[in-house]
Amino acid sequence: MATCAICGQKVILKKALVRGFKYVCYDCVKAAGYNPFLWLDSWRTTAQELKERIVKLHPEREPLLPREPIPPSDE
Repeated sequence: MATCAICGQKVILKKALVRGFKYVCYDCVKAAGYNPFLWLDSWRTTAQELKERIVKLHPEREPLLPREPIPPSDE
């Protein structure tokens, strides 16, 4: 089980690996304007860039996103 680097949601299957070897859930990928099944630039994009894109496209979601990056878990 992995934790989304943007929203902190626990995900098992529906996740994408981005630069920095962090996982992002499909909901965050969709909110950033990408189709998670056809998105080919995941290795070039960081979680912070996705978060900035989500805030730019959906400013109402900014209060729902954690301010600090989520620390890696010891799982």
